Amino acid sequence: MLPALIPEPPIRDLTFGPLTLHMYGLIIGIGIIAGLRLMERVLGKLDVDRTHFLGVMVPGIIGGFVGARLYHVLSEPVRYAHHPGDIIAVWNGGLGIYGAIIAGTAVVYLRVRRIGGNFAQWADAAAVGLPLSQAIGRWGNYVNQELFGRPTDLPWGVQIDAFHRPTGFSGTCCFHPTFLYESLGCLALCIVLYVAATRWPSRPTGVIFPLYLIGYSVLRMGMELLRIDDAHTFLGMRQNFWVAAATAVFATGVVTWQLRSRRAATHPDRP
Repeated sequence: MLPALIPEPPIRDLTFGPLTLHMYGLIIGIGIIAGLRLMERVLGKLDVDRTHFLGVMVPGIIGGFVGARLYHVLSEPVRYAHHPGDIIAVWNGGLGIYGAIIAGTAVVYLRVRRIGGNFAQWADAAAVGLPLSQAIGRWGNYVNQELFGRPTDLPWGVQIDAFHRPTGFSGTCCFHPTFLYESLGCLALCIVLYVAATRWPSRPTGVIFPLYLIGYSVLRMGMELLRIDDAHTFLGMRQNFWVAAATAVFATGVVTWQLRSRRAATHPDRP
């Protein structure tokens, strides 16, 4: 019979003599590579020149990584003010996806402009690769036993050891595996956006990226309602819930404007 719940991760680090390979970083790396391969495939289907692909995306990844870490550090200023050495300890987790999106998008935009490319096409392709990277990367949270949800007795609950349980939950062993929920949600989002990017010829160029922001932000809002790890709150809701909500509203406005502009350009005589 299959086990009734997700067990604690069997391994967190791999040690080779003096060298330690952190599974969190390895999983994040695998996710990035998978997302890049899918993004490159989508660019090919959109007939975009991929000669400068690595020249655009490597700086974009570096910028996104820095932005993700800064977002996390700035969200917990007191902790890192007292423990500044932890700022570089990314293997312990702490990468904010919205920081990665903002910084990574800015760097990619500058790089695409430099090569004379169409940024909207690159953004659409990135919007397909990003959720695949996230779907894989979320398993790094499982390895680190972090970002899980409320206690649950459902058969797919994740078992968390006593050291990683939040204050007040020392007697509880099983929690909602929000990493799994988000991973599956991102995978489904990736499939939907891939179909939209490759089989929706009449779409406005650039619309896939804000659709990604809407889809992921709605998913993230649901996850924030389940999570119980420490976080800043506003009006009783976690900070990232409001960030996701604001992002979803903004992206919805962008999509609405894009669709209306496309309709006006295609059918100028229609009211």
